[in-house]
Amino acid sequence: MADYVHVGQRQIVTLEAEDPDSRTPPDENFLYFRETLAGHRWAIARYPSADQRYRVYFQAAGSSGAWQLFQRAQATWEPQPVEQPTIIWVWPEPTCAAWLLSETISLWP
Repeated sequence: MADYVHVGQRQIVTLEAEDPDSRTPPDENFLYFRETLAGHRWAIARYPSADQRYRVYFQAAGSSGAWQLFQRAQATWEPQPVEQPTIIWVWPEPTCAAWLLSETISLWP
């Protein structure tokens, strides 16, 4: 799914990953998508630029070869909730032929 504004119109569209086209070899640094209804194409950088933003290019349906820089997108992530530490209880129990967990054990590398 994509939600964008182009020429003053808001578009909410479904995208499909595009198979490499034999006419124009794709750049391996981009992921390619095509809008299912309109046929517009999108190329999204796989890796961020020096400013840590991703380049997003747009190609209108019917204008092959003419890519326009649409935006430089910043990746955002949902904040992860702070998890409470897991409490593990260990009760020292005598075991046959082994140290008790209550004894001090020193390990040297």
